[in-house]
Amino acid sequence: MKIAFLTGFRKHDRIIKSINQIKSSKEQLREGYLTTQVAFSYFKNRLEFNDV
Repeated sequence: MKIAFLTGFRKHDRIIKSINQIKSSKEQLREGYLTTQVAFSYFKNRLEFNDV
């Protein structure tokens, strides 16, 4: 009984870990996208400022 519970818990833990990995990878992608957007707008402003 106890062993069956532990293996079930281990599977559950693995599922939770994979869900968390997916969440964190999505957040990293979002952060990377935002960083790229900020960098692009910064360089665009710098180029426009240098043209003046």
